[in-house]
Amino acid sequence: MKTSCLPDFAPSSGVGSPPPRVWLLSAEFTTQLTGGFRQQRWCEYFLDRGHSVRSYSMTSIFRVDVSEFTSTDELRRRRDEWIKSAPPGSGHRQGPHVRVARFFKHVLLADLFYPCVWNLFWKLWRDSGRERGRIVLLCSSPPFAPAVLSALLKMLGRSHLVLALDMRDHWSLHGVRARFRWHKRAIERFVMRRTDHLTTIGPTMARDFRAAFGIEAAIAYNVATHVSRAPGGGSIPDWARLHPRLRSETLKIVYTGSLPEGYYDLPALISACSGAWGPQIREANCLQFIFVGRAWELQRQLPGGEGWEDLMVFVPQVSQGEAAAIQAAADVLLFLGLNSPNNMGQVSMKIFEYFRSGRAVLPLFVHSGSDVDRLIADYCGRPLNLMNAAEIANALRRLESEGADWLPRPSSGRVDAELMRDYERVVQILLGELARSC
Repeated sequence: MKTSCLPDFAPSSGVGSPPPRVWLLSAEFTTQLTGGFRQQRWCEYFLDRGHSVRSYSMTSIFRVDVSEFTSTDELRRRRDEWIKSAPPGSGHRQGPHVRVARFFKHVLLADLFYPCVWNLFWKLWRDSGRERGRIVLLCSSPPFAPAVLSALLKMLGRSHLVLALDMRDHWSLHGVRARFRWHKRAIERFVMRRTDHLTTIGPTMARDFRAAFGIEAAIAYNVATHVSRAPGGGSIPDWARLHPRLRSETLKIVYTGSLPEGYYDLPALISACSGAWGPQIREANCLQFIFVGRAWELQRQLPGGEGWEDLMVFVPQVSQGEAAAIQAAADVLLFLGLNSPNNMGQVSMKIFEYFRSGRAVLPLFVHSGSDVDRLIADYCGRPLNLMNAAEIANALRRLESEGADWLPRPSSGRVDAELMRDYERVVQILLGELARSC
């Protein structure tokens, strides 16, 4: 029995291979952001079936790099080179300027007018004009611009283009950014009407797109196939080397990723810690939270007083490989549900990275019946719903006294393989589109 979660494909010999008919449009493909790994997986499905892939990557505010791949090995080698040459980064801004930046991005739609966007449009217009056969434009977890450009190209007469939109986020439907959606809704409707194949991350978001735009979406979950499964956990040589305040004897609760403003109920988490140990946190000497990545919002909200710097330790952005090692070495992995009704269809790749680590999971603010709640039940055998400061404080005290054995812990690896079949089904449909004549 095969253990890989990817289905068997029958690659072509490469003799007489057709020109690239799958074009990936991205701003993350040359980075180690999680979107880049998801886009790599999409490309590998086509490459393993003998189809070459061309990527159009917006690598700076001015630049668009075009690359072609004919094999999975070549793709992985190039991705490794790109990742090694770039420092770890985050997809979210942080700091006091973030509200101004969001205003320009979401209200004035600044990301539609960067020079690289017009550069991308010109390259796509030029290259698509040279091709007669059908071409799949694959926009996976895109910034706003690539999908809008794809729809615009189709409107301007490029009828041989097939728009495959892989939506990993709500655009105009985003509950946390509800103030910035009145004009984006009209643009998103324009894009959706020209989308040939829509995929998204879970049942809730598929339902939302159906209700708002009348379009059906296939579901392709964010399974973290780029992370090696480590059911026994891992270790790092020295916690103090990661941060001098970390002590080897404490139970470590790790969160990896960014904490954007308004996304999570951070005040409730702080209140829970105060409720568990009092305002000075002096007695919290058995537990330590480790936040790896951009957590400026949480740092800004922490109260003064003795003990907080030892309880909540902040580590700067690290590489994807280092993050996976820290996850595998943690005692508990912290997952935060989005601060919106039903967690707004949130199914981030983070939860699948956590599942593959094999470590205990502490989910906070995850609504009962939400998509993540159902996934935790499937992978761990049971969910856990801690929705307010009092419930979280009780859970922290229990962790201190009993350890982490009572928390949900991933026990099922077969779920990965089952969920990955959705990707194969989508790829089969798109290959059928490529086989059709103009």
